[in-house]
Order: sequence, then C-alpha cells, then structure tokens
Amino acid sequence: MGLFDRFNKRSLYYKGTEFKEQGELDKALECFNKVLKMDNEYVNAWYRKGQVFAELERNEDALYCFEKVLELNPDNVGGLIAKGVVLGNLKKYDEALMYFDRALKLDPKNMWGWFNKCVCLDVSGDIQ
Repeated sequence: MGLFDRFNKRSLYYKGTEFKEQGELDKALECFNKVLKMDNEYVNAWYRKGQVFAELERNEDALYCFEKVLELNPDNVGGLIAKGVVLGNLKKYDEALMYFDRALKLDPKNMWGWFNKCVCLDVSGDIQ
C-alpha cells in the first residue's frame, strides 16, 4: 500500500468516525466499508463498524465486527467490552460476563469494563 493509499485510508476512517459522531450512520458504514476494502485487517475500522451496527441494533452484524477485532487482536480491551455489551443486549449474560472479565483481567482499572459488568449483573438478576 503506497503513501497515497495509506493517507486515503486514514482520511476515510476519520470521515467515517465523524459521520458516526454526527449520527449519519449510513454514511459512516459506507466509509468503513471502503476502508476495509482497502485493508481488511484495519482493526479500528472493524471496531467502528461494529459500533455503528450496535447503534442500529443490528446485533449479529455488530458481533461479527467485534469478533473480527478480536481475531486480529485478541487482547483488544475495547473489542472485548463491546462484544460483551452486544452479548448482553442479546440476553447472553454469562457469555457477556466472560468478555467483561477478560477485558478487566487485561485492564483492571477500565471503568467501562466495570460499568458494563455491573449493568450485566443487574439486568441478569445476579445482583441482589
């Protein structure tokens, strides 16, 4: 991949992130898809694409993206937490807790890991 292609890939990634933050989720997906066509191993693009799918409540698509993140980087704390959140949304609480625990083992001070673990325990009825 040449210098221009790397610049174009990053530019599209940041444009997609901007669209996501502005709530223009279809445009964001379009950008992330283009990035992934250029580089199918771009972990951050898979992560952002998964976030977009999660916002759209397309949980199976989001899971696929977060699984790709973890396939490319098994210790990606954000990917572990995000996959846990989606599993929680699917009411697969035991699996979700497993991913939160893996994330917290890697980063014990991660507030999002703790927050989401507590929410999962609460909605599953495991907190009394």
